[in-house]
Amino acid sequence: MLQFSFDFQKSIEMSGLFLALADGRMHNVRLMKLLYMADRKCLEAEARIITGDKFFAMRKGPVLSTIHDLIRGKNYQSSIWQHYLRTDGHDVVVDNDPGVGELCRFEKEIIHNVYHGTKDSDVVQLTHAFPEWKKYENLISDHSTKNSYPILIEDILEGLGRLELLGEVKEQIATAQYYKKLFGK
Repeated sequence: MLQFSFDFQKSIEMSGLFLALADGRMHNVRLMKLLYMADRKCLEAEARIITGDKFFAMRKGPVLSTIHDLIRGKNYQSSIWQHYLRTDGHDVVVDNDPGVGELCRFEKEIIHNVYHGTKDSDVVQLTHAFPEWKKYENLISDHSTKNSYPILIEDILEGLGRLELLGEVKEQIATAQYYKKLFGK
């Protein structure tokens, strides 16, 4: 299974930027969908994702699993996350700006475009139209089965009509793993 490495700093900066665009507060489900859509756009454009997170299909649409756990306080780094982005009921709120120092200009453009392009939209409904989520729709709607299924990068590329990027994705992952071993980052 192809998997990027989770980037905590970029994930918190990306979330913080989406929240800043929304005046510092957003429903956690909306944030999760916007993060997914931004990673999906980046995958389509550059054969990589911003967060490095794992994708899962759930009843309300696709989610990024590590960020989902961070928001709910169920990850070992949740206390660091909560220092910057606090969960208040069903909303995520900026307490301390995490900045955008790790995000490149292209990533910030994707975030802005996704936010402004979906500002008045039902993002759950939008993500339910994605082929990679529809693949699991019947399983997820059956309450007698589990409620989440991994979405493969290959499924997203197929849904985007961009399977030709698969080789480039593999190269991006291999290069990132090489540098992580080399520099420990």
